[in-house]
Amino acid sequence: EITPGRVQPDRRWFGNTRTISQTALEHFRESLKEKIADPYAVVLKKNKLPMSLLTDAVSGKTKPDLTTTEPFSDTFGAKAQRKRPRLDVGSISELASQVSAHAASVQQAHAQAQKDQEISDLRDAEGSIAPEQLAREAEENQLSNVPQDWILGAGTSKRIWGELYKVIDSSDVLLHVLDARDPMGTRCESVEAYLAKEKRGKKVVYVLNKVDLVPGWVA
Repeated sequence: EITPGRVQPDRRWFGNTRTISQTALEHFRESLKEKIADPYAVVLKKNKLPMSLLTDAVSGKTKPDLTTTEPFSDTFGAKAQRKRPRLDVGSISELASQVSAHAASVQQAHAQAQKDQEISDLRDAEGSIAPEQLAREAEENQLSNVPQDWILGAGTSKRIWGELYKVIDSSDVLLHVLDARDPMGTRCESVEAYLAKEKRGKKVVYVLNKVDLVPGWVA
């Protein structure tokens, strides 16, 4: 059953409507066609005309009809010939998980290929790896297993070093805190070399921390 339609009340229905005759529209179309190819002619003000009716006539090209290129019977229904993607997943979440797993495997393979290339570049004429390279790789593997703080991750180390050197430049006395369990391992030799070379007038005080964790005869 068709329900009765109702026009929305609006004041514009009772106002004057701008109309144009076909002769004026044809005159404007011919004038625009003559000036459209002139690079020195510029339209300063567009008149209130349906410009979409003039553009196709000037260019000489009409919009292609979609129903002629892809009929409804060939696109939908039992005789549809449109290609459909064949996916082995049943939902978007499964597709996302497969994509993430594939990206991780590709990244891992790329890292392994780079590592193999570096090792092949370091091989000698006999095909064996130098002993110092093996020792360096063992040390890197040992250091990589040590848990690190999140602040020392990629993208933050440069900012931390910048702040450190700002503090060094603006201070007269510096306190270098050392761990009593490993004093030599907690020394920052690069900062000490920088102070000895560039900032000789600054004083450095070494503070031995965590002495309660080592035997008394060591402290």
